[in-house]
Amino acid sequence: MNVVDISGVSVVSDAEALETVLMKRSAEGSNSFWLSHEGHEYPMLSVLVKHDLATLNYLPKECDAGFRSVGGTALKPGETTAFSITRNRADDVAVLNDAVVPFSAALRAAEEFFLSGTLPESIERLRL
Repeated sequence: MNVVDISGVSVVSDAEALETVLMKRSAEGSNSFWLSHEGHEYPMLSVLVKHDLATLNYLPKECDAGFRSVGGTALKPGETTAFSITRNRADDVAVLNDAVVPFSAALRAAEEFFLSGTLPESIERLRL
């Protein structure tokens, strides 16, 4: 599996290596990961991380908005949490708190995507 993050590209061949890569954080405690199986751009799973929080987007194919995670945190409803997608803070994206999940749930979904290559069933999601 290819994993692209803020600092480059990693190729992982097992779930343990995937978990190691997904634990990488910037000095601010954030990172963005884009997972796809080798030789294929899609389907793709995006995992944006900030400390122990995450948000996921599953893109089944090009030009398909796909699915996003549905949250399960104590964050204030109706507000947003900023996630970094590059090293430049001006590129941060604001994500509705109802799409934010604990990182542990995102990790399980990423491992499921690693094994199946399909939409993770382990996390609640919303079709976009």
